[in-house]
Amino acid sequence: MPKLAPSSVTLFTYQVGFGDCFLLRFSYPDRDRHVLIDFGSTAAGLTGADPMTRIAKDIEQKVRATKGGTLDAIVVTHRHQDHISGFGAKKPWAVLAGLKPALVVQPWTEHPRAAVNATTGVKGQALREGHLATLDAMQALSADALVELKRRKGGLDEEAGEARPFAMRTTDTLRFIGEDNLKNASAVKNLMSIAKREYLSFGQPTSLERVLPGVKVHVLGPPTVDEAETITSYAKQSQEYWSFAAGAARHAASGKRLFPRAKTRPLKDAELELHWFMKRLDAARGEQLLQLVRHLDDVMNNTSLILLFEACGKKLLFPGDAQVENWAYALSKPKVRALLEGVDLYKVGHHGSLNATPRTLWGLFSKKKKKGLVTVLSTKTGKHGHAQSGTEVPRKTLLETLKKESELVSTQRFEGVTGIKGVAGEKKVS
Repeated sequence: MPKLAPSSVTLFTYQVGFGDCFLLRFSYPDRDRHVLIDFGSTAAGLTGADPMTRIAKDIEQKVRATKGGTLDAIVVTHRHQDHISGFGAKKPWAVLAGLKPALVVQPWTEHPRAAVNATTGVKGQALREGHLATLDAMQALSADALVELKRRKGGLDEEAGEARPFAMRTTDTLRFIGEDNLKNASAVKNLMSIAKREYLSFGQPTSLERVLPGVKVHVLGPPTVDEAETITSYAKQSQEYWSFAAGAARHAASGKRLFPRAKTRPLKDAELELHWFMKRLDAARGEQLLQLVRHLDDVMNNTSLILLFEACGKKLLFPGDAQVENWAYALSKPKVRALLEGVDLYKVGHHGSLNATPRTLWGLFSKKKKKGLVTVLSTKTGKHGHAQSGTEVPRKTLLETLKKESELVSTQRFEGVTGIKGVAGEKKVS
């Protein structure tokens, strides 16, 4: 064992609504060291004004109350708003910057000198085109989609001369995903003000091990595009997903009408044709925008860092929003699969979505239920996906398994706890 090593690890989980915010405390003989993993939200679940500032101040209080009094590192798993937005807000960032973070860790896709055709890290540009350029173009499209959404909902369609909003479900989903996929430029700028930054891909060494003596940190993702081109795409279905056939699809296969009592009003032929055409035109436009923005959402999740901390004889796994395509590369390595078997604490991927906790990964965890696997879920029901299509977040089938086979800590259970509202819980891992 190294001369300097932590004697315990404590995890603080914050209730930020739909988003992630975790503070890790590693307690050493000389002082405590802290690592903040993500700090964002798209659907705040907290009452009162400026909840992210209040959470930042609670983080400050926890750090200042210990020996050392500094925030040693910040890990930003990926660029989605629900993981990064707090870093771009003026007041919360001022509080965190006052803790003098010494290191910022991000995925390789965030390197400021990465070419738009990069498929690997800055030191070895490859010739295959498209990945980063696609991410940038799709983020611009997200912004344009939100402009169109606002115009259709709030006023007249200039060409049609009438208000023609998209369907309510399309509107809500498009707004939520579109806002999440904005570039969050202010957060990126603030994080770049930290002197020491590194951008990681699968298997790379990390300066976190120098910040945290005696702690082993494994970088399990994301792979580069050269290593795994699957991260640039999204599988619509997989045996790894926590899903079943959608109820509507099963009903359609039965040959029965989905809405047997539905009635239609008589329309003149010309009116009927125009009504039919305009409804389908708007539906197609809304669905087109939604599919494009969803594609970015899926691909951006696959840029997530996956970090495994080994400390005090325990293994703590933080995969951000990494989905099956990101995980596939790590899970193809026998040494990684062996490493994952002994995980003690798992931060549930992508707020409990159907495709971010591969069944293969779950099957590897040996410390389930009585053996003591702890799962930590930061989520908010009703903000992403739909139960009818089997895409709701958190996914019901996954949630049931988490409750049955592990000690589940969910942020949805901790509203109104003692102390500041928004602290979901404190867990001493060792």
